[in-house]
Amino acid sequence: MFCESCRYALNGLQPDAKGLVKCPECGVRQLKIHTAPLPNAWRCVGGSLIVPVTMCFAVIVLILAGVGPLYVLPFITLALVIAIGGPLISAMRIVKRHRQHPGMNRVFLSILFGGWIAGVAVVFGLGLVATALA
Repeated sequence: MFCESCRYALNGLQPDAKGLVKCPECGVRQLKIHTAPLPNAWRCVGGSLIVPVTMCFAVIVLILAGVGPLYVLPFITLALVIAIGGPLISAMRIVKRHRQHPGMNRVFLSILFGGWIAGVAVVFGLGLVATALA
């Protein structure tokens, strides 16, 4: 936990009867909120891309099996939508859980943009492989 005004580490300080902690550095009194350590951003990005990657591999299998492109297009479209929405949902869940953490903006942006770049690249890359196989 860190002070809201000066970012001094308030770990180990005991709250008073009202649940407030006084910062020894600047004197600001604030509510003590326990923050869990931030999750690994790349693990969250990888977790949000499991479904689109699996769908793209299913598209490749369908194309190898001789299924027409009209039946494959919904799978590719849905994989792209999930690849864009998955990192957004993961980032929003982490922001909700770790709102008070001082490094939250950095983690949020890395999950969001890293996930979008990785997701779109994977879906388009596997889509190109699928069209080359067709």
